[in-house]
Amino acid sequence: MKTEVMMVKIECTDNCKCAPVICFQPDNVWYGEVSEKKIPQLFEEHVAHAKLLNHE
Repeated sequence: MKTEVMMVKIECTDNCKCAPVICFQPDNVWYGEVSEKKIPQLFEEHVAHAKLLNHE
């Protein structure tokens, strides 16, 4: 997994009201108001969804 996932700290995205945010690339999918506990769930859901879309 370490070869497939990269965490990158970014500067201001002008979306303070949505912070903290997480983004999945190259899909350019953003999730706002994300707690640290929610990250694994979002990751699993996004990856599972992407795999489903790629197989359709």
